[in-house]
Amino acid sequence: MSLTITPAARYAFILALQQRGKGNIRLCIHTSGCTGLSYSLEFADEITDADTVLSFGKVAVQVETSHLPHLPGLVIDYVRDKTGEGFKIEGRAGVAAPCNSCCCN
Repeated sequence: MSLTITPAARYAFILALQQRGKGNIRLCIHTSGCTGLSYSLEFADEITDADTVLSFGKVAVQVETSHLPHLPGLVIDYVRDKTGEGFKIEGRAGVAAPCNSCCCN
């Protein structure tokens, strides 16, 4: 496993989870697009038998165990610029993927 979560993303996850009061973050990996994969994030209240939970300090990230081979080189960051702020997920090929799509069903 080689998923990287930047300090800025970790801090944003902590704030969001504190405000929500429960749960973890779920990282979803979808087959699509030019790079073959796209990524999304959502809150998760339950851990299923198909999940692996990865710990990053005070942040727990759930991912389907079958998706673990796709994690090496993946970086989750939280960025602010002139157009706004939000999570940025970059895959192994360094191609940014949006994280605002529907997740994991």
